[in-house]
Amino acid sequence: MRYYYPKYYDENIIKNRVKDQKQNLVVNSYGGSGTNWLRKNFSEKYNITSDIWKEKLCHYIRPINDLPLKFGIYIYGDPLRASISELRRRNKNISFFQMNFYKMMPVEYKNLKYNYPLMMQKMIEQMNNWKNADVNYPVILIKYEKIGEHIAEIENLLGLKFKIPFKERKTDQKLINYYVKKYNLTRFNNSIKNTRETYNNMPDFQVIYPKNK
Repeated sequence: MRYYYPKYYDENIIKNRVKDQKQNLVVNSYGGSGTNWLRKNFSEKYNITSDIWKEKLCHYIRPINDLPLKFGIYIYGDPLRASISELRRRNKNISFFQMNFYKMMPVEYKNLKYNYPLMMQKMIEQMNNWKNADVNYPVILIKYEKIGEHIAEIENLLGLKFKIPFKERKTDQKLINYYVKKYNLTRFNNSIKNTRETYNNMPDFQVIYPKNK
């Protein structure tokens, strides 16, 4: 098996790379939640797809303060469906879900090794970090399953029009059950339940504005 070598950065290095690459918007998620769809819609007006975004910020565990951003956008989908979406996708011999775990980890968590329950735990931590964001730029929180109801508000905030229409995920329950069995996810039922509870308590849509930054 080819080992995936994660990258860890001091946040001052991340800040400098964002500034050097003139990134002015961040789209973040734990994966499997429409991140790339949002990026494609925003990239005509905003500089999003920098190297540091691809390496860390697309899935980083928390918003970082003191960045030259117009907005930070955090999108989150149903944790079970999101995890299945990323488990199905692979780069060489590791799943996107595992790669996302290492992209998520800050330098102080560099000794953590991926496993499914731990990733679910860190998804909870990430959701809470973004829900309680206290940074120098506005943060938009959006639930993937509700985004179709709020596109006009996002377009107004960002001053653009979505060119790629939203297509709600239509994975049926039979297929979900197939992948739950394939990946033996029932052994992680408690982790999935706890993560879904946090997800259910996240806002459908919310804008968090800076507090005297």
